[in-house]
Amino acid sequence: MTKVEGSCLCGSIRYEVEGEPPIRPQARIFWDSRAEWSCSGDGLPKHAEYPR
Repeated sequence: MTKVEGSCLCGSIRYEVEGEPPIRPQARIFWDSRAEWSCSGDGLPKHAEYPR
């Protein structure tokens, strides 16, 4: 079972998924406009805008 927890400005999110998720993040888009504290250190490719 995969447990996922997170938070955002609208509250917190918590849910559990049986097994591994069918897809995983492949890249971070809009990297230049992110909050400084978010999504760093995960090794995904980073793009300032939507990749073409």
